Amino acid sequence: MRRMKGFTIIELLVVISTIALLASILAPALSHVREQARSIVCMTHQKDLTLSWMTYAVSNNGLLPGSYNYYGNGSGINGEFDDESSWVWAAWVGRQNKPAIENPYGNPRDFEASQEEKIEGIKRGSLWPYSGDIDIYRCPSDKNSNKHIRSYVIADNFNGKAADISPFATWRIFKRMENVPRPSEAYVFMEESDPRPYNMDSFLFHAKSGSWSDPLAVWHKGSSSFSFADGHVEQRHWSTETEEHFNVADGQEAYLYYDWRWSPSTDGGLDDIYWMEAGWAL
Repeated sequence: MRRMKGFTIIELLVVISTIALLASILAPALSHVREQARSIVCMTHQKDLTLSWMTYAVSNNGLLPGSYNYYGNGSGINGEFDDESSWVWAAWVGRQNKPAIENPYGNPRDFEASQEEKIEGIKRGSLWPYSGDIDIYRCPSDKNSNKHIRSYVIADNFNGKAADISPFATWRIFKRMENVPRPSEAYVFMEESDPRPYNMDSFLFHAKSGSWSDPLAVWHKGSSSFSFADGHVEQRHWSTETEEHFNVADGQEAYLYYDWRWSPSTDGGLDDIYWMEAGWAL
């Protein structure tokens, strides 16, 4: 009687161990490939938003959409800003007569907006007719995607409001496309991770101060995505010092986020500041 040939227990264990070893070796590589794919999608989204931003300007005689979205159209606490050009509106538009959930630090404007209200804030924005896709407003690597519908913000110097309301904002505000200096160097959209349930306001950077004002999101292996006024998109890989500070800010409570500001002390951190200064349209 012939015996059927098969694997012995030892041979099976060797095969299983080999598979486990290969899986452990390939897992980081697969993770890197997945993140690369998400990075490409993120940059595609920013490019699409920037093209919408440029198309809006062409369709409106060169006027840029508003970058400051705290209030949106008539949704300020006292109606301070009535800016129909805001690229997105604050998530609480239409909630003026509804009770706001006050945060522990006494700011009644920081309440939990619903997903529907966040989407409505985007759809009421001036870029929606030119973009028309909710997905392009969000980075696929956004760690706070359960809270954020929108991952991106616009630099305040592009038709923003900070210079009008803050004595510390000394930069020029460019309201028309033809006045933007160095379009190929001036960044427009970037990734931010506001601890509140929506990314509020425009992005602030006090150039020539040697310090950061607003933290950016670092969702791409130590890098952040930027789009520029000429339509191109690129990623900036940060120094270890800058990345550590951004990661500390990401997910902080709102009152800590408000006070987030620091000056780099390493060569790499200083290079990051110089890079940001070069792209801040002065």
